[in-house]
Order: sequence, then C-alpha cells, then structure tokens
Amino acid sequence: MILSLEKNELKKYLMHQTDNVFPDGSTRKEFSDGKFELAFEEALQRAEKCFSHIKVRNYQKDGNPCLSHLHLDQYTTFLYYISNSLWKMSASKTLCDKLGLLSRSLSSCWISYKCALPDIFLLTHPVGTVIGNSNVQYSDFLVIMQNVTINGASGSSLKIGKGVFFGAGCKIIQGGGIGSRCSVGANTLLRNPNVPDDSIVYRDVNTGEVVIRHSRKECAAQKYFYDDLSIL
Repeated sequence: MILSLEKNELKKYLMHQTDNVFPDGSTRKEFSDGKFELAFEEALQRAEKCFSHIKVRNYQKDGNPCLSHLHLDQYTTFLYYISNSLWKMSASKTLCDKLGLLSRSLSSCWISYKCALPDIFLLTHPVGTVIGNSNVQYSDFLVIMQNVTINGASGSSLKIGKGVFFGAGCKIIQGGGIGSRCSVGANTLLRNPNVPDDSIVYRDVNTGEVVIRHSRKECAAQKYFYDDLSIL
C-alpha cells in the first residue's frame, strides 16, 4: 500500500495527534504497548484490503491502494480500524476511547470502536454520522454518506446486506433487516426495517411516508467499487 507518510512516521504522527488532544502524559506509554503495535499493523492490512476495492479518486494509484493522513475519509477509516483491532485484542478502553474521540474531533463523526463494520466499506465525507456499538450485522460494499445514523436496539438484531448505500441524513434504528443492493435515500427514517433485496427506499416529499420499491437499475453503491455487485 502507498502511504503518504512512511510507516514509522505515520505512527509518530498519530501519537503526537493523540497526545496533543489528550495531554494526560500517558500517550507515549500507551503507544509503546505491544498490543498497539499489533493493532497498528493489522489496521494497515485492513485498510489495504478495503481500499483495493474502492474506485473513488485518490484511493488507488497505478493499481495500488493509497492511504493519506491528509485524506480525512481514508484517515477516519484507518482510525476506526486501529481502535477496533486494539479493542478486540486487548479491550484497552482508555486508548480506544482516545482514538475514537480523536477521530470525532477531526471528522465530526462517531464510529464506535466496538461495532463490527465489514471488511469493505466506504465513508464519503461522513460529517455528523453516528454508528453505534449495538447489535448490527454489516456486510461488504457498504457506502455511508454524511449525517447517517445506524444503531440497533438492545436485545434485537439489525442485519444489513451487501452493496447497501445510505444517503445523507438517513437513520436506521432498532431491529430488522435491509437486503443486498439496496439504496436508502436522503433523510429517510427506517425503524425496524424489512427491506427486500434490490430495493430503493426513500421519503416521499409530499406525504412524508417511506416508500420501498423494487429496482431493476444498478444499485447506488456500484459506482464506488470495482466489484460487480449484481452477482452478490
């Protein structure tokens, strides 16, 4: 993977950022822990795998995935990967909280390090997006725009299929399911959704009601990925 900063410099950059935002004197010790080293390496691998599928500009160069510390969508994804990997390895809540809050301070979105986002997903200028840590099962080729809320209810399960697109301002809450290759339009609220595969979901501007209809067109997520989502 092509990095905008050499690996050790990227690690130092992240450490200095975290220390500046949370100057409690413990950052250097936390970053020197072996579990963080493992989480950092795993996060790079996860980002490389994810970005290799994305055909948005600046995610690849000459067929190689790229990670820039100055590309905020990429960097936000990378911070999620680090905090999530670290949480699964060590349950180190203090440093995971710092990394999560650092991401929020930079991108103005909140992605819980406890949530299990898929291997392949895309955040596209996700300002105001909130992704909780509750019982949500995600699938690959997920696209999340700005001001999106995804949060299942305690004691229920929310399942999201492959190739799902969440437009700006939509809200997906409580339990239920959204099938594969579905597109959820801007400002649509889905509570306990039951959306079949290959659906377009939107809020009728005249009645305010949510409309779910089958679509024969290419799903909205397709333009963001190299993979053929029609065969998922």
